[in-house]
Amino acid sequence: MIFIVKQDLWRKARLVAGGHLVDALDNNIYSSTVKGISVRMLHVIAHKQNLKLLCGDVGNAYVNAYTNELVYSRAGPEFGEELRGSIILIRKALYGLRSSSECWWAHFADTIRGMGFQPTRYDKDVWYKMSNDTSHYEYICTHSDDFMIVSKTPEVIMEGLKQVYMIKSEGPPEYYLGNDFKKDKKGRWCFGCKKNIQESIARIEVMFGVQPKSTIPMSANDHPELDDTTLLSDDEHRKFQMLIGMLNWVVTIGRFDVAHATMSLSRFSACPRKGHLERVLKVFGYLKRRPNRRIVVDSRSPDFSGFEEDFSKDYASILGEDYPEASEEVDCNLPKPLVNELDITVFVDSDHAHDKITRRSVTGLIIFVGRTPVFFMSKRQGAVETST
Repeated sequence: MIFIVKQDLWRKARLVAGGHLVDALDNNIYSSTVKGISVRMLHVIAHKQNLKLLCGDVGNAYVNAYTNELVYSRAGPEFGEELRGSIILIRKALYGLRSSSECWWAHFADTIRGMGFQPTRYDKDVWYKMSNDTSHYEYICTHSDDFMIVSKTPEVIMEGLKQVYMIKSEGPPEYYLGNDFKKDKKGRWCFGCKKNIQESIARIEVMFGVQPKSTIPMSANDHPELDDTTLLSDDEHRKFQMLIGMLNWVVTIGRFDVAHATMSLSRFSACPRKGHLERVLKVFGYLKRRPNRRIVVDSRSPDFSGFEEDFSKDYASILGEDYPEASEEVDCNLPKPLVNELDITVFVDSDHAHDKITRRSVTGLIIFVGRTPVFFMSKRQGAVETST
């Protein structure tokens, strides 16, 4: 029995099988994990078409399915004194078995497929179908036992799922996949990770006995590769790797303002120094100072006041002169578009030889759909360039 405390402080007991003791190499292993860009795009679509969002959590999800593994075990004290020590056969897809997540995903996929949904080509964990009045597409995105419905009438779809599963935490998004949601004065959804950041910083302050403080995540002229302070001890090394994991997750769920600092420091996870640990704590000090920065979902065309000349150029014609044979490949199975095409704006840049040791450059990328950033990246290039 595994006991945990959920985000909403509910206490939960879960019967878990020792899957690490089972040879399951011949079984399929898959777990539904919707892409972050897909969730953000669904919010943009909802804003564009004035659709509702409804989230839910399937209670005891895995045990709705049957396991593919033939697993025998011996009953422990959880089964009472009469059955304790008996040989038991596991039939349900218990947590802990390697194939259970795939069995649950197949069960849930069959259910929503029976409701008329089909997976998108880009993300198999985003499902869509045409609404009954053909005015919009309805969507369901799945992440293990969590799901989100996007529709003008999501309650109808939710009721259909309730006929099959026990649904918990039903309602508009408040906390979903690491993000906490709220609406601004204009009724637009805003999502951030304040709760996650505050919990992480509270844990760090207890672990290190310090309160990190900083006004910026990293100085523009800082080069951690030149740091020659002493190496961390084994215990400090493990803590450094844990902090990097926390920062990577924070970036993944939307705090791209610390993406460059996280990228710069994560490459020292194998052999960090004292100075690298101090820099990581500095990033958390900045997050502590600015925990509530959020992404606002807005599908309107972007406002580039002051850059009218740059954005007034016909870049398609300019590129056509250099690449006359280029053409856009359009998927023949592309669903019929129901709204006007949204503006896509991409900002990309790189610095030349940022790393003083390897001479590699760093590429920064951010993509907006409407006014909403849906994809962001800061990455050290894989090759050394002689110019930029």
